[in-house]
Amino acid sequence: QSNYTWLKNSITSARTKGIKHILVANHEPCLDISSKKYNRGGYAAVCEDVLNLLVAEKVDIMTSGSSHTYWRSKGLVHNATCSRVEVEAASPASCIVDVPNQKNYTKGAGMVQLQVGTGGTGGYGCVASGDPELALFYTGTCSAADGITILNIDGTSISGVQKLSTGAIHDSYTIAP
Repeated sequence: QSNYTWLKNSITSARTKGIKHILVANHEPCLDISSKKYNRGGYAAVCEDVLNLLVAEKVDIMTSGSSHTYWRSKGLVHNATCSRVEVEAASPASCIVDVPNQKNYTKGAGMVQLQVGTGGTGGYGCVASGDPELALFYTGTCSAADGITILNIDGTSISGVQKLSTGAIHDSYTIAP
């Protein structure tokens, strides 16, 4: 509970200081579409609370790295018909903001979970069906190939690129007003 309060207060403090973009890093992904999902037990409930805090606070991006894959979520939101994004279960469709061309997010219109675990130990692969969390993601962005994610952040926008170790661009997107 004290860490949750600290996180909430840190987000509020950043906004008070005029910080335009809020990114939060978490070691384990709250939502996970890798083929090697962890048996998270009690962690899933705690992570669900943190995920929903970040959605409610309109954080721009939540990153994680432990699940050795790359993927990018659709915009995750709370509204009159979605009070909570579910972890390890199906969330209401109203929790999702689909973006034009699956690449152009509107700032403040939905948090993006970005999984960037594509270094170190070999990739786990991506779930193709049967996972209730799949609807929250652009599944075409899922990759187990080694690479890096580059975020360019300026006064108005965030642009991201997933670049494979071969030099090829696997994914790209923008969060802008």
